[in-house]
Amino acid sequence: LIGRYVSVRNATSLVKHVPPSPVIVTQPSDLALTELTTGAFTVAATGPSLHYQWQRNGANIPAATAPDFTISAALLSDDGTVYRCTVSNPFGSASTQPMLLTVNAPPQILSAPVATPNPALTRQVLQFQITAIDAQDISVVWDFGDNTHGTVANVTHVYQTAGTFIATVSMSDALGLSTYASVNV
Repeated sequence: LIGRYVSVRNATSLVKHVPPSPVIVTQPSDLALTELTTGAFTVAATGPSLHYQWQRNGANIPAATAPDFTISAALLSDDGTVYRCTVSNPFGSASTQPMLLTVNAPPQILSAPVATPNPALTRQVLQFQITAIDAQDISVVWDFGDNTHGTVANVTHVYQTAGTFIATVSMSDALGLSTYASVNV
């Protein structure tokens, strides 16, 4: 265009402004809980007029519409559940990565500890036994109630003085989950 000029004075007014779709800036992490404990997933997103919808195994969770979703009492049956959150606004949506819930159970004592014979005489050998589920990688500590201890599930002990004692066995797994039971001797 020789000799002609084009005005671009109002060119910026021709650009249409489109509000942004949601952008997830912080992805929630997988969650590992102990049975019957509480935990939460949290998502952070940017964008105007955000709406949150949490899902469990692909299905919307009613009333789970906040950036945080709390599991109030994890059950063993919840182990392996997959959660996801979709963040939306009138201009689009974004979903989190799937998050896995792992629910761990403490060691389980199947039967109350047994001391044989019970009652016993002073300086008599007693056999203490405990039966537990998933006894792999479990540490066992017996407190015989007389300031002595044992460290195996089935152990013998001799009380050096007469009296009534409470023998307590504690079992802990590699995750630090524990349980205990007692027997009167």
